[in-house]
Amino acid sequence: MIATKSSLPRIALIGVSGYARIHIEWLLQAYRDKRIAIAAFVSLEAEKDSEGAQQLRETGAQQFDSYQEMLEAQDGQLDLCFIPTGIQWHARMSIDALNAGCNVLVEKPLAGSASDGKAIIEAMEKTGRWVAVGFQDLYTDAAARIKRQITDGRIGKLKTISMLGIWPRPRSYFQRNHWAGRIRADDAFVLDSPLNNALSHFISLSLYFAGESFDKSCDAFLNEAQLYRAHDIESFDTAIIQATSEFGTQFWFGASHASTHTLEPVIRITGSKGRIEWEQDKQCTLSCSGGKDEVIPLDDSFAARTQMFESVLSRLSDPDTRICGPEIALCHTRLIESIHRFGKILDFEPKQIKEIPFEGTDSTVPDVIGLKNRLLDAFEKLGSLKFEEIVSKT
Repeated sequence: MIATKSSLPRIALIGVSGYARIHIEWLLQAYRDKRIAIAAFVSLEAEKDSEGAQQLRETGAQQFDSYQEMLEAQDGQLDLCFIPTGIQWHARMSIDALNAGCNVLVEKPLAGSASDGKAIIEAMEKTGRWVAVGFQDLYTDAAARIKRQITDGRIGKLKTISMLGIWPRPRSYFQRNHWAGRIRADDAFVLDSPLNNALSHFISLSLYFAGESFDKSCDAFLNEAQLYRAHDIESFDTAIIQATSEFGTQFWFGASHASTHTLEPVIRITGSKGRIEWEQDKQCTLSCSGGKDEVIPLDDSFAARTQMFESVLSRLSDPDTRICGPEIALCHTRLIESIHRFGKILDFEPKQIKEIPFEGTDSTVPDVIGLKNRLLDAFEKLGSLKFEEIVSKT
């Protein structure tokens, strides 16, 4: 079933806790505005009586204990399934939802492995349904406008794209569920890290901006992966990545959760005739040789998510509505997979770390001494962050 002008789109949701609460807020507002029908949702036993579950029940939505049970009961009756779940479940749930006859909005990243991502695409082709991926910034008008500027040659041939972001995370962040900071969980790859979770939006944006055409992203082939951890996790919490596209664009990515110093993500794009600087939640500045700077305001995270939800809803009736599909998102997944395949994770030494209380919690942030300045210096020079240099600076 696909919604028509005479019926409301029937929406389902898998999960009611964590990031799913943001999905619930939008779904409830769309329900109040009489734009959708919330048909069904899935909650764990421990979440059955949560506020989110109660609010969803009040809309008349049917509650299920498992997503398989829900899809079987609703087979062929759903238009769209929201999947804001753990990374290791993205592929399985998306494929099962497609096979049950509905379209999908799956949270970023696309999947925990490239093979899982390809399986999603194959299921789309088989079922004739579509999947949207929750890289919210890719849905904004600003991202589309910037991509047009690049593909139209405003800054010439792309030379480098670099991104730096530091978002502090307390130790409790990696204790919030059983897959945080893990390589595998529930018999599937997770590859959780700043690059594949919190800051993955800006890796994906960078790859999209380097794509050869408006509706394409690009693959980045790994040159070097410097991976570190201060948290007690299986994966890494700090990284510098250097890679190259098939068209010769050089990528530099730096990210960390192991600092008390917040640096909102910046994407810097340089071309042969100018440059673009994206400052998250603020503005994007286009500078061309001999011309006046053009400043493009950027949506904040709330507005970007709202645009994503609106685009996905619109796609049900208008197939030309722009979304971030798996073909775009798979480029990010392939890069993350190569980082884990070839990168070696090193532990910061205890003497390099100060435990700093994290405001509003009973937890602490492992603050690597001097890390912020070292990352900033590497960002400006597009260079490495050598482990021994960090040690010598402490």
